[in-house]
Amino acid sequence: TKDSIEAEFVDADGNEYHYYTLTTSVDNTALFKGSGKLCELSTLAEDLEINFESPSLSAECYDDYYVVGKDMWVLYIDDYATGHSISMELLVPMGEAPVGKFPVSNDLSEERIALPGFADGDEKNWWSWYYCYDGYDVVGQAPIVSGNLKIVDDGAGNHTASFTFKEAKGLTISGSCTAYFETYGEVSLLSAKRRVVRPSRK
Repeated sequence: TKDSIEAEFVDADGNEYHYYTLTTSVDNTALFKGSGKLCELSTLAEDLEINFESPSLSAECYDDYYVVGKDMWVLYIDDYATGHSISMELLVPMGEAPVGKFPVSNDLSEERIALPGFADGDEKNWWSWYYCYDGYDVVGQAPIVSGNLKIVDDGAGNHTASFTFKEAKGLTISGSCTAYFETYGEVSLLSAKRRVVRPSRK
């Protein structure tokens, strides 16, 4: 209703459950304060400038996944020739494509952001990370904690993704590539942590 939410549920055994709250908003800002020993999880030893040979760009939309009034997109920048890969979670105004400038930030007041990488207590990686693959095996990684990503649409299906990031130890990850941009939006059929399956790089 205008100022409340009331819900009724009936389980398979016929038991009824009633819930009522005097609010219609959900504050999920606590979700966006990651933790973990990020420096220890980074394997980079020096700045990395990625020279793409066969880049691939794709993104999957999960609607307002975090209930913050923005669509969540999982973006993949892959180079299957070299093994370089970047996986990022973007928050975009609802109904809009994942293009424009994305500062790496957890400030939900910004129009567009890329959520900074972090690891949970089980050292599981979340949000924005750089990976180096050998085939499908991860042989290197670094959490992306600051910087900017820019995605530009050329109007003909190709997009250019350019970025300059800092990882947890303060090293720079940078690069730029242009490729056909594949987007997916059937949110009920997708897994939020699924990597797009491509042929083996080997």
